[in-house]
Amino acid sequence: MVLSIILLTALINFVLGIISYNKNPRSMTNRLLTLLTIIFALWTVSNYFSLNAANPEDTLFWIRAVMFITAPLGPVLYLFIKAFPHADLKVNKIVFRLLVFGTLIVQAIAFTPLIFSKVTITDQITPTPGPGIVLFALLFVGVPILGFWELIRKYRKSSGLEKLQLRYLIVGIAETFALLIITNFIAVIVFNYSGFVIFGPIFSLILVGFLTYAIIRHRLLEIRIILARSVVYVILLVLVAALYAFGVIIAIQYLLQTKLNTQQISIDAILALFVVFTFVPLRSYIENATNRIFFKGRYDQHDLVFQLTRIIASTIALEDVTTKSLNKLLTTLRIAHGTFIIFEKNRKVKIISKGKTAETYERKSLQTLYAIKRLVVFDEEKNKSIKELMRQLDIAIILPLFERDEKVGILLLGEKKSGEIYSERDIGVLEIFGPAISIAIQNAKSYEEIRNFNQRLKKEVQVATGNLKKANQKLMQVGKQKDEFIAIASHELKTPVTSIKLYSQLLHRKFQIAKDEKSALAVAKMDSQVNKLTDLINDLLDISKIEEGKLQLNLAEFDLNSLVEEILADMQLSTKIRIEKELSENEHIKGDRDRLGQVLVNFLTNAIKYSPESKKIIVRTTKDNNTVTVSVEDFGIGLTSKEQGKVFERFNRAGQEGLGGIQGLGLGLYISKEIVTRHKGKIWVKSVKDKGSTFFFSLPKNNKMRLPSYKI
Repeated sequence: MVLSIILLTALINFVLGIISYNKNPRSMTNRLLTLLTIIFALWTVSNYFSLNAANPEDTLFWIRAVMFITAPLGPVLYLFIKAFPHADLKVNKIVFRLLVFGTLIVQAIAFTPLIFSKVTITDQITPTPGPGIVLFALLFVGVPILGFWELIRKYRKSSGLEKLQLRYLIVGIAETFALLIITNFIAVIVFNYSGFVIFGPIFSLILVGFLTYAIIRHRLLEIRIILARSVVYVILLVLVAALYAFGVIIAIQYLLQTKLNTQQISIDAILALFVVFTFVPLRSYIENATNRIFFKGRYDQHDLVFQLTRIIASTIALEDVTTKSLNKLLTTLRIAHGTFIIFEKNRKVKIISKGKTAETYERKSLQTLYAIKRLVVFDEEKNKSIKELMRQLDIAIILPLFERDEKVGILLLGEKKSGEIYSERDIGVLEIFGPAISIAIQNAKSYEEIRNFNQRLKKEVQVATGNLKKANQKLMQVGKQKDEFIAIASHELKTPVTSIKLYSQLLHRKFQIAKDEKSALAVAKMDSQVNKLTDLINDLLDISKIEEGKLQLNLAEFDLNSLVEEILADMQLSTKIRIEKELSENEHIKGDRDRLGQVLVNFLTNAIKYSPESKKIIVRTTKDNNTVTVSVEDFGIGLTSKEQGKVFERFNRAGQEGLGGIQGLGLGLYISKEIVTRHKGKIWVKSVKDKGSTFFFSLPKNNKMRLPSYKI
């Protein structure tokens, strides 16, 4: 009976440690808890042998083994408390070195008379302590008391779920170590009574019990989901170990005609358990059995990326591309649920979810999620407010989706069905998938805008046709041309550009991993040309919006100088011409930051293109009582008076005689003028032929345009 309890205690501690480590191997809290449970498990077994040895010499050996095993118990508990509940460990270096040094000294003298010099066996086992027992007492008694005080301090400062978790941890540690110190140290050293020693390791079940309850009830260490899977695994393991032990006992007693005593049977059982752990094919079979039950499975990373790429490249409709790619991702990675939150231009959101209802995401939650600009993994997140929100929404991964610094949406993923954490392979797939799906979503949104524009245009043409019969033929021709233009822009340009962009990024990543710098540079140049083509397509789309009067502005207050410096830093990387800046004091204005940035980029792009022999460009910001002004001065070919009057017209390429190699449709300055005008500002140019040009735009300081509210 006693042996069964001892083995069960060791097994329970060992299982809890393995569960904790498998959940998050990178977390110091999980690592230290695993080490703590392993110490308990080893102590349980060695303590049993110390009380059931055949002679005083063996008894003394096992008692010293117990001291060697339990020497790190106090320091490991202290470090666990310092780390809990975070993934990293922050502890004073001097304290850490003292703990390590003290532990190593005790373990070094554990098998010498300095700890226990001899043992006397009468009605009970009475070891004679040596002078080194004082140092052991500091580790086994003093350090846990210090750790318990640290735990109380953390409890007072904590709140919410963390406070509940700490409460159960405090009670479990207090009861366990109080009983351990009384029965295994004070009773033995002070009163020379070892009758309670057998119960020492069993008291660890009190701590395990409180930890297990906190895991199930209050999500301690976030390992609740895999508890059931681990229990099944352990049951299979114990059954196989029992089968091995039973077979060994039968073989020895009936085939070899040898009777076994209780101690020999215990050793056979332990050896059988060891065989189970080291017998690789059998262990693999057990893992596969649990995999089939709990959805754990492997996948080919490159094949998954390829399949997701095919889905993204084969469809343009927003609903189709998000739903199909989400289904593929959830099915392959065995994820419980997933959600795309798409942000629209009019501040509305579109929620596409599988395995979860859209009503889960409230206004406040969406605003918090929108502010996140990095990949967030629940098990590694340190921000308490974000982690609490993820816990409330049952989210394990937050993946922001950006297309050219514009946030198009967010991908939210739940826990894996197997209960495992997201691996480096999973994160790698998501890092590749994120930019690809961002482009696809942006293109799908553009496609919908074009399709809606096309439908409205058709209605207007039909109305005009009914009212103006004499212009019927001409209007039909115009409508047909516009339809053809929109079809080309959406299908013939956007779709293949998306595929080229996606494959170029995948190739670039592949060549970087293979350290093929020459190929990576070539692919980067290809990607740059694709970006230029995308800019041209976006300009055409902007023209359509301007003509329809639907060019929307996302207004917000921002620092104008900060925008200028950000753009100058990016532009300087792509040109050998030196870009100088002369900026006034910081000024916050109200406007669409991205659109005004587009105006400045157009100015700089033209200055670079039309100043082929120039060595510098000067960007200035100035202000007076009512306005702020941004100007870009170049020292290039300049403009005549006649050209200056037409420079802001659509499809105008003034001043390009003899510069046929310069690409462009002449749309940039026209779009810039429309953006500035909609901000109630002014745009103009001053130029002298062959000496250079200066382009200006000014904005009112007290712009009375209303900032839009966020709509859900």
